[in-house]
Amino acid sequence: MTKTERDRQYYEAHRAEKAERNRQYHEAHREEIIERKRQYREAHRAEIAEYQRLYREANPEKAREHDRRYHEAHREKQAEYDRRRYEANPETIRESTRRWREATRAAVFDHYGRTCQCCGSNDRPTIDHVNGDGREHRAELFGRQVTGVEFYRWLIASGFPPGFQTMCDPCNNSKGNGANCRLDHAGYGGQS
Repeated sequence: MTKTERDRQYYEAHRAEKAERNRQYHEAHREEIIERKRQYREAHRAEIAEYQRLYREANPEKAREHDRRYHEAHREKQAEYDRRRYEANPETIRESTRRWREATRAAVFDHYGRTCQCCGSNDRPTIDHVNGDGREHRAELFGRQVTGVEFYRWLIASGFPPGFQTMCDPCNNSKGNGANCRLDHAGYGGQS
């Protein structure tokens, strides 16, 4: 029998004892272990961050699933963190949110266009469901009537699916659940 086989057999025979010794040691030296880990993280902050960045880049699905599980398990902790962060930096958070909303909106209108497909206006653009089933589609997706950035996020995540077009707010409201805009654009320089 080789030394490796003997070691393996010994380990298997004494696994429970070793686990109990480890548990007792960790229990008796808990604070020391926590402090050593803290010091290590502090001394190797850049290396750890780079490793985590590379791991998340190489394993995006695992990273998203980990984040989802963490946030699910720590909802109250996350809500408290968000509340404190907002209280400490309300203007910064509002500005960051505004920039994020503008970037999301810009991505959607960069893809679908910024000009109304009905009248040619660039004023107050919206995204229209070409076949007129927007209300039903949004209720199916979100369980409620969602407009704006939530819907734009869905469009981006879905890869900008076909079946949507840009319309100005008056034309989109006039069209409603129908197939066409009911406004008379004659004399406005738009299409009729």
